[in-house]
This record gives sequence, C-alpha cells and structure tokens, in this order.
Amino acid sequence: MENIRGPLLFCLKGVITMNTVADLFGNKVFDDRVMKATLSAKVYNSLKKTIDEGAYLDNSVANAVATAMKDWAVQNGATHYTHWFQPLTGVTAEKHDSFISRPDESGKMFMEFSGKELIKGEPDASSFPSGGLRATFEARGYTAWDMTSPAFLKEDATGVILCIPTAFCSYKGEALDKDALKKLMVAMIPLVVVAVTNNLSISLPKYFLDRYYGEEALGFYSSVATPSMIVQVGAQTVFIPLIRPLADKLKQNDKKGFVGILKTVGIVFAVLSVIALIASALLGTWFLCLVFEDIGPYTYLFVPIIVTTLLISVNAALFPVCTVLKEIKGQLAVGICGLIASFVSSVACVKLFAMDGVVIALLITLGVQIIIEIYCVYRRMKKWKETEHG
Repeated sequence: MENIRGPLLFCLKGVITMNTVADLFGNKVFDDRVMKATLSAKVYNSLKKTIDEGAYLDNSVANAVATAMKDWAVQNGATHYTHWFQPLTGVTAEKHDSFISRPDESGKMFMEFSGKELIKGEPDASSFPSGGLRATFEARGYTAWDMTSPAFLKEDATGVILCIPTAFCSYKGEALDKDALKKLMVAMIPLVVVAVTNNLSISLPKYFLDRYYGEEALGFYSSVATPSMIVQVGAQTVFIPLIRPLADKLKQNDKKGFVGILKTVGIVFAVLSVIALIASALLGTWFLCLVFEDIGPYTYLFVPIIVTTLLISVNAALFPVCTVLKEIKGQLAVGICGLIASFVSSVACVKLFAMDGVVIALLITLGVQIIIEIYCVYRRMKKWKETEHG
C-alpha cells in the first residue's frame, strides 16, 4: 500500500493542477465565449461580421460592445483601460484612462466607457519613431481598436487594467505599429498574386504568338499595339487613385456617395472610350503607316486591339473597387480564372488564327475576369444594402 501511495498522490496532484490550469487559462480575456455571454445575438453577429468580413461597424454596436467590455472588466476589478499597441521601438506601449467619469448628485461615482473611446485613442506620437514620415513638432498619433485580437486584463502593482489591442498610425494614416505593418503585409500578398496573374494573363497570348509564328509576327503585332499602350498606362494612372475616395465613402457608410463615384467614372470612361474608338477607326491606319514601315496589311487589327485595351482599363478600374470592398477571394478567383482562360484560349486561338488569335484570346480572358469582378462588386453591394435594412 505504501508503495503505491506516493505515485497515487503525485497523479492526483497532477490532475488537480491540470484542472486548475484549464480553469485559469483565458479567464481574463474578453474572447468569443465572453462576447457570446455578454452581448445580444444581434450585436454579436454584427461584430463577427465586421471581424470576419470587414463589414462596417455601426456606432450602436461599438457602444454595446464598449459597455459589455467595461462591465466585464469592472466585475474583475479593473478601474482603468488602456489602448495597448506596439510602436516601432521593440516594446509595447500603453495610454491609460479611467472608467471613472463623474459623481451624480448623491455622490455616487459613474463608470463610463463609450464606443468612441473603444474605437479610437490619441496618444502623443512624438516619442515614437515614424521612419521620417513627419516632423516631431507635427506629431499626432492615433490608436484604432484591433477587433481581431481580444481585449484582456492585466494586473500589476497599480491594480487591474483593461488592455485593448490597437493599431498605431500617424495623422495621415501611415502605420507606426509593428502589428499593423505585419497585417498589412499579409493582406497585400493576395493582391500581389492577383497583379502577377493579371500580367501573365495579358502576356501569354503574345508569348504563344512568338512561339508559333516567330519574332517577325510578334514584331508586327507589337507595332500595331504600341499606341494602345498609352491608353492602358493612362487608365491605370487614373484609376488607382480611386482607392482613397472609395475607401472614405465606405468608412462613412455612404453608399450613395460610393455609387456616385462609380457612376461618374463609368460615364467619363464611356465617353472617352467612344472618342478613342472613333479616332482609331478614322486615323489608326494613317498613323500606323506614318510611323511604321510595311505595317499596311496588319492595320485592321488596330481597332480590335483598342477594344482589348479598353477592357484592360475596365479591369484596372474594377481592381481598386474590389480592393476597397475587401473582395480578396474574388480577386484571387479573377487572377486564377483569368490565367487559366488565357492559357487555354491562347493555345487554341493563336495556333489557328495567328495575330487575330491573340486578340480573341485577350477578349476571352478579359471577359472572364470582368464578369467575375462585376459579380463580386454586385454581391458586396447587395450585402451592404441588406446591412442597411437589417
């Protein structure tokens, strides 16, 4: 009996210790379990949609979450909260504020915490490095609630503090936070993949033209297509700056303004496209014969190439729209499906129709990509409408 007593007590102590660890683990974290218990189903579902899909965070939801978070923290002994962030110093930083606001007429103290205080803080950024983004005397820093990381309680000699993970940025929006930079880099990976696949999709037909018919055929095609490159570069230069105004309208939940920008761009683009097509039909042959020698037999390709260039411009316009709407999976589908369509159509069409096949392959590829992009925008706008009415 004595021989088994020691091992038995050791095993029992181990079981008790493990149970204690399991009970203690995460009990000071405002995680999914706590949110389900303290938030209404409507608020919880709305918050999860914001976390998982990047949907707009309504002020009423932010206020409800702030109240639940404050009540949970106060029940666990907290008297202060802090926006907890990771500036580019190698250590974490905190800006502390108190829940205590004011006493009522009877002298009872109120504990308050609003959605605005949860979402944004304003620490002094002058003491943190910025990578030369601004002069020290202009330092204005902001912290923004990182909903993907749960809030937690930290206890030290001063008491219990509610720590709210946040991203740290400058007045102009530049990331000054290691965690924010890391998340931005991870978020950019799919966009880089899409950019690479889109460029490959456009280049594959010309690669197969060179492979099947040699450098001479590719040279004639490139000569005809040279003026269209001006249209393509101009379109990309114009459309990329759309990201900022569209993002602002989305942030303000201004669907009317968002759609207004798209309509204005669409009308302007349609007018310019008609002008480009008329000009290319009337002057294309004359211009190409003026600039290039022995190009006469191939000038008929100029108008179809301008059409493909305009479709590339449409693709360039829809790219920032999908980026702002956070249709990352949709953009990956655009890139992958476009690459597959380009490869299949290039192998089939270029071999049969030579330079004409290049145009056909590009039309098929761009058609597939634009259809997917339009569907992604439509789906996201439909969800936006449902959120407004919900």
